[in-house]
Amino acid sequence: TDTVGTVMFERVLKGIGLGRRAPGTEAVGVDLGSRLIKLMQVRALGDHAEVVCWGAVPTPEGAIVDGMIRDSEEVAYALRRLVYEKGLAGQPACAALPARCARIECGSIPVPPGQSAAAAAAAALAQKLGETAEPAVGDCTVLDHDPAGGTADVAFVTASAQCVHPRAEVLVKARLEPVALEVEPFALLCSLVESVEDPLGAGPSVVVD
Repeated sequence: TDTVGTVMFERVLKGIGLGRRAPGTEAVGVDLGSRLIKLMQVRALGDHAEVVCWGAVPTPEGAIVDGMIRDSEEVAYALRRLVYEKGLAGQPACAALPARCARIECGSIPVPPGQSAAAAAAAALAQKLGETAEPAVGDCTVLDHDPAGGTADVAFVTASAQCVHPRAEVLVKARLEPVALEVEPFALLCSLVESVEDPLGAGPSVVVD
């Protein structure tokens, strides 16, 4: 679990363009919940992270319902107070997207000769997004690649733009710099894939929160 947690932190830093550049680089994680609005600032220290500060404020009543932001102005105002209290204005931020707002699926796709599995997965994701009934965004990760068979097992995550865009809007209004959104189960899956040599053959994995 320590390895998965480390890779997950590295994934977030990579997503916001910090990577492993140098000890001391910092990032802010934000969770916009129906009961609490929470944030945490972490600092990269080689192969682990240090919590710099954290805080939480009550979510304005009715502002977030079933993971959907109903009143972005109220949510942004509450988060902005917390951001200024902790001195985090202008910091790059990664926000959590509720799993209930996203669809995660795994499937096998063909990989044309001369094309990488990642490129084939990206093309398949683009096709999925083009087939949705309403605007959506997504991501994907390759679980396994069989070059001889010309196929790859891929995990896809898609989410309605109506759920994603308001979160980015709230971060901007709260004086943060939105640079990444993560669906927790998908982020954990990606971290497991990146930290285990053969994730599909490694047997059952359990993540305890």
